[in-house]
Formats: sequence, C-alpha cells, structure tokens
Amino acid sequence: VHEINLGFGIVGGMLLGGREHGRQAGGLAVRVLQGSAPGEFQPQESQSRCMLDFNAVQRFQIPERLWPEGALVVNRPLSLWSRHYRVLIPALAAIFALITLSLLLAVTVVRIRRTKAAIRKSEEKYRMLFSTIPLGITVTDQAGNILETNTTAARLLGVPKEEHETRALDGGEWHAIRPDGTPMPVDEYAGIRALRENILVEHVEMGIQGPASEIVWLSVSAVPLHLEGYGV
Repeated sequence: VHEINLGFGIVGGMLLGGREHGRQAGGLAVRVLQGSAPGEFQPQESQSRCMLDFNAVQRFQIPERLWPEGALVVNRPLSLWSRHYRVLIPALAAIFALITLSLLLAVTVVRIRRTKAAIRKSEEKYRMLFSTIPLGITVTDQAGNILETNTTAARLLGVPKEEHETRALDGGEWHAIRPDGTPMPVDEYAGIRALRENILVEHVEMGIQGPASEIVWLSVSAVPLHLEGYGV
C-alpha cells in the first residue's frame, strides 16, 4: 500500500513512500553517471516505512501504547506552541522582561522608602540634639549670614531666635570685646576666621554686650561645614 492512501480511511502500516523510491532511483542514476552499466545493477526491494494516520487512529480509539515503535504519525494536529511559536517566543520574552523590570522597580521603591525613613529619623535626631543640647549653636551660609540657631544660643546672647536668624556673623549689631576689655575686631571672630581660612578655630574667648549692656563671656569654636550652601 502506498502512503498516499493515508487520509482516505486506512489506519496505516508498512507503506511505500514516493520519497524513498525517489531516493533509490536517484542513487541508481548517480551510479549510471559515474559509469556503471545498468546491466550490473541487482534488483532492490522497495523500502517501506511504518506510518499511521492520526485521524484514523483516533477514530478507532487505538491507544498510543499500542502504536508501533518509531512509527511516523501523519495528520497529527499541531500544538499551540508549534502553530504560534514565532509569536509566543517574543511575547514570552516581553512578559519576562516586564516581570523583571517590575521586580527591580519594586526593590528600588522599597530601598527608597527605607532610605527616606532613615533620613527622616536622622533629621529628627539632629533637630532634637540641636534644640536641647546645652551649648549655643549657630549655623551660617558661605557669606556668614546666620541660617539657624538653637534656643541655648539665643538665651546666652539675649537675642530672640527669630531676630538672631536675621543677622550675620560680621553684622554691626554685635559688640564684642577681648578678655582684656579692648574691642575685638570682626576679623578675630572665630566664625569669620573659620570661614576665611577654612580651618577649625577653637576656644576663642570673647565678651558680647547684651541688650541691657551686660557682658556675656563666651568661649567660641567654629568649624567649616563642607556642604553646599553652608559656611560654619
């Protein structure tokens, strides 16, 4: 039986195939072209191959375990993957890329939230220390303008915090004197020296005349703040 009968009712079996016949005939033709005489050829048996028609096998409900081993099954429906793999591969790759990006984005968001929480906690600690430490602290910009001060500094100098933060280190409102009672030039102020020389200046003794003309004696230290927009 020839394989062309598959699909017309037969289940299958050892079938003759045109392709195999063509291969055999081609081999004989090659031998003739190479100089062999046709009379030298011996008869050859046609090569058969076990083939099954999938539709007929399903119609007769023959389980796959009973099919001959190595049989070629024709007319088997193509799987979804076989029919659409050219579309499925790029689609699956795109889905995988989106999932990966989503995971990376989620991890980044979690890290940002943790970082923000840590920064917020650090800021709260700084504000608490800045406000409650029993030392007067004043922060300036690079020009010496006072940006912020704590309540201790305002109390020591007798200047309200709001007014203090409108002044500058070299402002004319300050009336400073040396330990010997002579006027102290602005250039000798610890903050001015730290700004000008970009160094740590420690324990500069100076007296500041308060609002009631009383003298408040201070030991002042200043250190440059290497942050954008800040001085000492």
